[in-house]
Amino acid sequence: MNALRSQIHLTTAAGTRTGNYRLITILISPDTHPAAELVRLHRQRWESN
Repeated sequence: MNALRSQIHLTTAAGTRTGNYRLITILISPDTHPAAELVRLHRQRWESN
């Protein structure tokens, strides 16, 4: 198991907000699953809904 930490910056009509984010995953190989890519894909998934 791998815990990835990131900071997310959201900008809306109400202003900009920054928050800490943690993603827990079983994908542990940084060569095939880089942390930045996993965080980007997870964020993209939730923005689509």
